[in-house]
Amino acid sequence: PEPVFIAAASSGVYRFEIKVVDDLAFSQFYRIHYRQTRSRIPDDDDRLLAQQITSEAKKLSSQSHPEFPTALAQFQHALEIWRRLGDRASEAAVLSHIGTVYHMTQNYSQALAFHLQARTAAKSAGAAWTEGESSNNAGLDAWRLGDFTNAIEYLGQCLTVWTELGHRYGQAAALSNLGILYRETGEYQKARSAYTKALPILSALGDTAHKAFIYSNLGVVMHSMGEDRRA
Repeated sequence: PEPVFIAAASSGVYRFEIKVVDDLAFSQFYRIHYRQTRSRIPDDDDRLLAQQITSEAKKLSSQSHPEFPTALAQFQHALEIWRRLGDRASEAAVLSHIGTVYHMTQNYSQALAFHLQARTAAKSAGAAWTEGESSNNAGLDAWRLGDFTNAIEYLGQCLTVWTELGHRYGQAAALSNLGILYRETGEYQKARSAYTKALPILSALGDTAHKAFIYSNLGVVMHSMGEDRRA
């Protein structure tokens, strides 16, 4: 979740709409937490500007590769404003977005650096969702870099956050990725444990495609353990 700042008249009827901006979003319930109404202060102009720049950068980063440099420049501009305002939660969100852009351009070292910064900022701000996302993304970055040890550590941290938040889809995805990493490192018992924990979650979610993928990988693990008959 990211904070949204709106400058408007103190009375009136307002409607909020949430629109899917890319194919990576999944159907779920969204909540808007109404925090406060107050008089406008000088910093609000900067907050609204940073929010606008961040929104534009997110749109650019969801488009084609040639737009990435512009998106990065805008994210950096927004980051400077959020840091000046001392808004750690928004800073964490922008750091995570920057890391994702670098991941999409296959600059995994830079992606990892920004996702780890995002995780630290999110944790200090109590922004659990951003902490979970940045931990997950850091794990994927480390995985791409061939650093399986840290990938397992970061994805394990991600799993802890998603479990605390009750984010079932995130739990299943983290367990699935951990299963693959444990299999790659020859830790077959841990791989089997991760896969078997993911299966009931996916059943509850009705995700048959991912469930079939898990069963396939579980069969490979059990074959590696010499348990062909059960596989």
